Amino acid sequence: MNRIHVITAVIGAISFFFIISCDKGGNGTAKETATVKTEFSDLERFSSNETLTRCSLYIINETAPQFKEIVDEGNIAYYGLLLSARPDRELAQKLIAANRDGLWEYQRKYGVTSEDSALVIEGLMASGVDSEIVIKALTALSERFFDAGSGCFRTVNRGRAEYWKGCSVETTAHIAYLMHKADKGKFENEIKASAEYVRDSQDIDGKWSGRWFPSITITSYYAVRFLALFDGTFSQNIEKNLSYIAQKQSDNGSWSNSTIETSAAVLLIKSSGKEAGSISKAEEWLKNSSFKAEPVLYYWFENKNDKLFFDCWDKGLISAAWKKLALDSLK
Repeated sequence: MNRIHVITAVIGAISFFFIISCDKGGNGTAKETATVKTEFSDLERFSSNETLTRCSLYIINETAPQFKEIVDEGNIAYYGLLLSARPDRELAQKLIAANRDGLWEYQRKYGVTSEDSALVIEGLMASGVDSEIVIKALTALSERFFDAGSGCFRTVNRGRAEYWKGCSVETTAHIAYLMHKADKGKFENEIKASAEYVRDSQDIDGKWSGRWFPSITITSYYAVRFLALFDGTFSQNIEKNLSYIAQKQSDNGSWSNSTIETSAAVLLIKSSGKEAGSISKAEEWLKNSSFKAEPVLYYWFENKNDKLFFDCWDKGLISAAWKKLALDSLK
C-alpha cells in the first residue's frame, strides 16, 4: 500500500506504541498503547477473552486511504499456537469447548476457517488430547473445505472479498501435515492430492507465497515440513526452497531482524532434515532477541466502492510462541 506507512516505535519492557500515518497532509493519525506480554502465564486469560493481536483498520478507496480505528482481535485460533509451544491440558480443554460446529475461528463470532482450525488442532495434538477429537476435527475440515477437483483446501467457502475464494497453499500444507501425523491411512487421498498441489504451487525462486500472512517464511515452513514427510520424493523442491531461504539470512543470523521470521526459518530448516551452519547463528540471535511488535495477519473486506483493510500485529505472545518452538527444536 504505497500511501500507507506503519511505523513501530517506543518499544519498551512494558508497552509499545503504534504510530500510523497516512499521506495527504497527515490525515488519520492514531496512537495506541498496548501491554506487551512475552511469557506464558495466567491461562485464565483465555476465559476472559483476551485478544492476542491489535489491528489497524483503514478504508481504502479511489482517492486516499483513511485510517478508521484500532481494534483488538484474535481470542481463539492463535491460542492453538501458544498451546503448540507449551502444551497444557487445561488450555486444551478450553479450546475444545470454544469450538463452533466442531471447528474454530480466529475471533469469536467471525466464523470458522480451515487455517484457524488447523492452528487449534495442532495445539491439541501437542497437548495429547484424545485422538478421537483430532480425527473428528480433521474429518470436518475434509468434508467442509477440501476441494477434490483442485486437490487442496480452501481457507473459507465464501468470504467478504473476491480473493478469499479458492485454495490456499499455507492452509493445504498445514492441514495435510496434521492429517499425515494423525492418521495417514484415513486421509490418504487428501494427503496425496495436497502434496501435488503444494509442489506445483512453489514459486520460481523457490519460496511459497501465502495469502494471509505477511510472512513468506511461515508459508514456506508449512510447505517444507509437509513435503519432508515423503522420504525424498520432493527433495528437489525442498532444496530449492532452502537455497532461497539461505540467501535471505542477514549477517547477524536473523531473517529480517524478526523473531517470527527467524523462528519459522529455523523450524523450516530443521523440518527439512538438512542441517545448515546458518542455524547456529540464528539460534544465538533468537536467544538474545527482545520483543518487537510484528505483523502477523492482514486481510480486507470489499464492498461496492471501497475496501476495509485490517493490518494485525502481535501483542507479544505470538512471537514468544514462535521463538519457543524454534529454540525447543534445537535442543
